[in-house]
Amino acid sequence: MFMDGWTLLHIAAEKGRKDTVSLLLSNGAKIDQAMNVHDIETLGNGGTPLPIAASHGHTDIVLLFLSNKAKIDLVNNASDFKKHSD
Repeated sequence: MFMDGWTLLHIAAEKGRKDTVSLLLSNGAKIDQAMNVHDIETLGNGGTPLPIAASHGHTDIVLLFLSNKAKIDLVNNASDFKKHSD
């Protein structure tokens, strides 16, 4: 884990690195690992890799997270996320 609670999975989700996300998930990365409270308050997105990927337009990674049972209810703006995913 890096400063402020970011993990390699958070970074790969932000950067759109689908192969890296897939590799990390297959090796046991915690899909619903939240960042620290400060980042959640600042970013307002729940602090998990799923909304980070969504906010950067990485639809392929969002679908990968959802297929791996990422919890959408951990997202603060879940209704906004659902609107964009329909």
